[in-house]
Amino acid sequence: MIEKIHEPDLDEKLHRSPRGSFCVSRKDISGALGTEGQPFEVDWVRIPAGMTNFPYHAHQVQWEFYIVVSGRGIVRRNNRTFEVEAGDVFVQPPGTAHHIRNPSEDEDMVYYVIADNPVCDPCYYPDSDKWAIRPPGKLGRMTDAEYYDGEE
Repeated sequence: MIEKIHEPDLDEKLHRSPRGSFCVSRKDISGALGTEGQPFEVDWVRIPAGMTNFPYHAHQVQWEFYIVVSGRGIVRRNNRTFEVEAGDVFVQPPGTAHHIRNPSEDEDMVYYVIADNPVCDPCYYPDSDKWAIRPPGKLGRMTDAEYYDGEE
């Protein structure tokens, strides 16, 4: 574990969806400190003007705490929306579907997100009816099955 880092010195990693609907740049602060696997994760996140950070999703176990540093955004949460701006702080509890859109035409939105880093966090995507399970990082859709299907 590293004693301290200087966040501006960290590299940004760009994540863009194949068709460009979603885009964020992230700095893995926890990883840079060597605190992966600890009881919380911290990321610095930048959403470019006009973009949405991630598809609408709901963590089933993980809590997320947001601190908006600059710009403004529109948070979609459980099919309602609210605006946030620099200085605002908000929480996404488990089971709360959410994403953030930057409505600006020329200003990026920057925030920190602190997550409680559960050992396993199934994540549901209501708009596409799919699930992500991490670990191991698998995505898929549920199909109906009886309890004993494939067991005997």
